Amino acid sequence: MDKTPAAYLVLTLTILFLGLYLWFRIRTGGRKSGLTPLAAIAFVLIIAGFFFGEQRNIGYGLMGAGLALAIADLLRKLRKK
Repeated sequence: MDKTPAAYLVLTLTILFLGLYLWFRIRTGGRKSGLTPLAAIAFVLIIAGFFFGEQRNIGYGLMGAGLALAIADLLRKLRKK
């Protein structure tokens, strides 16, 4: 049994939960924030990764790139505060 897809799934979910944690920490300021262009691109890449799920290299690559952009956007927002 190949454990590589399971490892990618665990890594993706870990990064996703880390991103959600950072997102909730940013939003506790009480002000309403919109979707930045970088976050929109990250969202599109993650959704595209789901659609290319049958071709694992492409799907995981798109999801990873999307998560990396989302985390970069969150870190950029944290530094602005």
